[in-house]
Amino acid sequence: MNTTSATFGPATFSKSGAYPRCHSATFRRRIGQYTNGISCSAETGFSPFSQKRQFMPYSLVWEPDGVLVQFSGSLTAPELIHSTRQVQADSRFDESRYVINDLSAITEHHLSDEVLRELSAINYGAYASQPNCRIIYVTTDEVLAGQLLAILMAPEMASYEVATWPTVTDARDWLDSQPQLHQMSNIMGFRVR
Repeated sequence: MNTTSATFGPATFSKSGAYPRCHSATFRRRIGQYTNGISCSAETGFSPFSQKRQFMPYSLVWEPDGVLVQFSGSLTAPELIHSTRQVQADSRFDESRYVINDLSAITEHHLSDEVLRELSAINYGAYASQPNCRIIYVTTDEVLAGQLLAILMAPEMASYEVATWPTVTDARDWLDSQPQLHQMSNIMGFRVR
């Protein structure tokens, strides 16, 4: 059997004719027919396609009402973008109340304003089909927290309610104090902003 590899985001996926375990029907094609934007489960910490276990610098912990994304080490722009796309492509995101991005274990980051504007655009697109979610970033880095809030909550690209907290416990307490959102999806363009 001929096996080749292709790189998508931070992981390497092997193409060997097997079928991927993906949550989105768009990605349930034969492996040889990949398109950009592959988004599969990283709950195990490695790609389910790879013959080698290649650990990612983040893990997804799906909870009944949302997801906790735990980052560690040096956080790069592609890793943050990939994790966001991966969460939003998962069918469980459609019912999620929150996404907690725990940045407390990162040692450094490489997140420019340009990267955060791209992240804002990705969130803006996802907001059209799932407006009932809040996004929280856990960090003690005040400069990063200010940068996240300034760009992700900018009026021209505002989508999800974004908050920053110094600990995951503080983030959960804040979420518990917030009313559940009940907004209508804007897939058909009916909602007026």
